[in-house]
Amino acid sequence: MNILSNSIPLRVFVTNLRYLSPAKLQAGFKFLHNRTVADYVRNVRLDKAEELMRTTDLNISEIVYSVGLTSRSYFCKIFKQKYKCSPKQYHMKLQKANISLP
Repeated sequence: MNILSNSIPLRVFVTNLRYLSPAKLQAGFKFLHNRTVADYVRNVRLDKAEELMRTTDLNISEIVYSVGLTSRSYFCKIFKQKYKCSPKQYHMKLQKANISLP
């Protein structure tokens, strides 16, 4: 569903959002995207972290803070859940595969 293509102007749509509770907004997000807001944000952060591993020479701690997380251990846990290896192992695989880092 693309709200920009509907006949309701975006300004009116956004103005009416203030009348919805946070629970209703989250339920609507989950209905539209089949995932929670927290899961969506977590996956965006992990995708960005993976990109930073491939394209920069930042270390894992710098990447953790760059994507808006404060706990390296939590980052390692969720990274391993998604990519089936630790961030360190993933970074070593990238280096071994001779993917050039700037």
